[in-house]
Amino acid sequence: MIIVDTSPKQQTKNYVNLGLSIVSKITNAQIVSYREKIDISQEHEIGFSIFYPLHLFNALYFIRNNGIEPLKSRRKNCFLTAGGQGISNLRCTDDIFDHIFAGEFDYDYNMKNGKYNSPNRIWHFASEITSQPEINGNTAIIELTRGCKSKCSFCEYSWVHGGKYREKDMDFVYNQLDYVTHMGIGRVNFTSTSITGYSKIFDLYNSCKEMGLKILLADYPLKDIRIVIKLDRSVNAFKFIHIFPESFDPDVRYSIGKAISNEDLLDYISFTIQHYNMITITLMYGLPNDDYNKWYNFVKDVGILKKLTKHPVRIDLKISDFEPCNGTPLWDVPEVDFTKKNEFIPQWINALQENGLMAINKDTSLHKMCGLLGRRECVYKTMMTLRKRDTSITDALLSSFHNGVNRWLHKQQCDEFLSKI
Repeated sequence: MIIVDTSPKQQTKNYVNLGLSIVSKITNAQIVSYREKIDISQEHEIGFSIFYPLHLFNALYFIRNNGIEPLKSRRKNCFLTAGGQGISNLRCTDDIFDHIFAGEFDYDYNMKNGKYNSPNRIWHFASEITSQPEINGNTAIIELTRGCKSKCSFCEYSWVHGGKYREKDMDFVYNQLDYVTHMGIGRVNFTSTSITGYSKIFDLYNSCKEMGLKILLADYPLKDIRIVIKLDRSVNAFKFIHIFPESFDPDVRYSIGKAISNEDLLDYISFTIQHYNMITITLMYGLPNDDYNKWYNFVKDVGILKKLTKHPVRIDLKISDFEPCNGTPLWDVPEVDFTKKNEFIPQWINALQENGLMAINKDTSLHKMCGLLGRRECVYKTMMTLRKRDTSITDALLSSFHNGVNRWLHKQQCDEFLSKI
């Protein structure tokens, strides 16, 4: 058996797909790139790791490039399985894959989710986390938790992919830390939706400090601000921090599960500015009932905090786009209205520049601002088609993005795909 890694990021130096690694070890499968050509006569079962919905096009590129019959009704002697969080929509690929594996491959129990695509939809989960460390250069990647305690109403992972919250036993983690330390590893990256939600977080930090390990982590949930403040920051390898308030409208934050007031949020930002050289704040455009005038007003307060800071500090405010996903409480909320978003963007940039949070002479074209202003409309619509389409779109899938996708999608390619839906 082989497993095809469909991520374009596999070409980057520090790329690690922990889930793919776990599955390949369990199945004793060889991992190949979606760009590779193989002797198909030697392979009777092929798996596809699809981390992101758009990577589906790379799976189809591999199928075409290797002369595999794409339609399962016509295919003989080759069984195709797809898995990963990017392939959670069954309907749009129903004609192509023989089986779509939902959830965790090291599972020992199942959970039905009848609201998600099919009344027979079954998600597979593990009761205990027993994965081994992955080594990448001088860094060990250690899985710490699965699932999420927060259950933010927009989050597909919390409601669909993650399952109930589970922690790896601290004694087990300690032994893994000891193991990688004796290998000469100096840094560790813990995979978790919320490391500060780990019940033994202070033991974890103390163990890393005792062994001389630096923690590669910059993301902390807002609800755990008091825990973050108490952590020994000397263990952190990074001098920057990333927070996700999603909105600067407190009413919207409370409605989606981010229960923090403007006052507490400002206190948190003030604390991070004092102790870190860089802070990234990610917001989500398009959440229901958001008042963007409150965003502009809050930006003024952030700008004042920056001006009062005595040391140089960089504050980046990034925007992502709301994606109403099947299986979440907000699955039926309207998608982003790009007519309104295009009116919002100039006002947003102006607010940042007026308050010293963006250079006045910065090139604010969408190409140059990639990653700071969310998706382009054509990419967003392509993504949402793959996420939510409830009927087969086989013809459109097989006749679009002939060379797969990289980290930047061209508008012409997206428009061509969307025109066929």
